[in-house]
Amino acid sequence: MKTVYVSLLAVWLLPTLANATTAAAEHPHCRDDYQTATQIMSARQQGQSLPKVLDDLQAQSNARVEAMAMRAYKLPLQELVYARETAVKEFGNAEFMRCLEQEQAKAKKKWF
Repeated sequence: MKTVYVSLLAVWLLPTLANATTAAAEHPHCRDDYQTATQIMSARQQGQSLPKVLDDLQAQSNARVEAMAMRAYKLPLQELVYARETAVKEFGNAEFMRCLEQEQAKAKKKWF
């Protein structure tokens, strides 16, 4: 009986795990944006100045990174530690989603 449950669980989980791995491989650019966004917002929440953050990101500096930094610095500085951590994660997620939406929009344009 245990074998049946384990087999059913494996059949149920394998496609989910395969899709997660595929999704991770499909959006490397968006994952880079997520990392950059969390780095920028972390610096923001630590009180670093915008010019210093842009100087630190000079190797990655382009219009996209500058726009991301501007969006981060328009958001308020949080006082509580957990609020800062949440702000960093939420900003990273928002930028990742922005990137995915842009990729989807580009993909739709290719078909029409």
